[in-house]
Amino acid sequence: MALVPYEEGGGWAARQLHSPWATFHFASRTIRLQQDWRRLGVAAVVWDAAVVLCAYLEMEGIDLKDRSVIELGAGTGLLGIVVTLLGARVTITDRAAALELLESNVQANLPPELRPRAVVKELTWGKDVDNFPPGAFDFVLGADIVYLEETFAELLQTLEHLCSERTVILLSCRIRYERDLQFLKMLRERFSVAEVHYDSSKDVHIYKAQREYEGIVKKCKRTSLFRAASSAGWVGSAGEDAMTTPGAMVLVGAVRIWLLSNLSGEDTHTHVCGKLAKANPKPRFTSRSLAQVHFGLKILPGEKQRGKGNRIPVT
Repeated sequence: MALVPYEEGGGWAARQLHSPWATFHFASRTIRLQQDWRRLGVAAVVWDAAVVLCAYLEMEGIDLKDRSVIELGAGTGLLGIVVTLLGARVTITDRAAALELLESNVQANLPPELRPRAVVKELTWGKDVDNFPPGAFDFVLGADIVYLEETFAELLQTLEHLCSERTVILLSCRIRYERDLQFLKMLRERFSVAEVHYDSSKDVHIYKAQREYEGIVKKCKRTSLFRAASSAGWVGSAGEDAMTTPGAMVLVGAVRIWLLSNLSGEDTHTHVCGKLAKANPKPRFTSRSLAQVHFGLKILPGEKQRGKGNRIPVT
């Protein structure tokens, strides 16, 4: 089923899709891909979303060296090929009918020394997931794979199986239909989602998603971090599911900010408290609560304080 109904001779874009070959330049190499619209339809042509995601990974300098990556709905293989050239170990997947063309393109465009780093494998979402180790990948990539509503549940099931809390999902897509927005809503119910790039020339969005920090959220309920939010009026009263209240969700967001700040070497306290103030200016923290949040964000349960063995007090 085509994403958009193209006709022969229907313009430059249509001619590109119906062309037997497509050529690109990424990772200091020329990549020439075979296409076969007549035989395989959408699975056998290169879509703009794949090109935009390849450019994003290269231009943003995303560190892929020796990272474990899986691509879903790979089609002609452009994205998986580029990611392999950028240093990753890649599992490139699609349904059975697309594998022959996909394998041919991968073999033709990777130098011999890199071919062992790219494995082409069948994956039908929601059905073959047990053939892949759960939570074993650093990145899950997909380009223009969100368009058939009947596949949304299986795609989400597959993402949940493949991802651990450290896994980064990058989905590149053009929002064509209302149902595409519905998928993003479904994704946000299971993952933390943010738009990280928009290519206006091709009308392509890139979304980054990661698992909610479920374990950290549960631990936060028992820490000075959560007590600080409670005393500041950010969480519900006893008996409520406090972690679903707006203040508590901002608190969870603050934990994510802490993780990102800590990893990037920014001034954690200044960065986090500035974000907190912007996220929810009312009610404000008291000075005592703010001090507690400073400490609560400085160390999470199970994480050692720099240079010391102290841990956050848990009562």
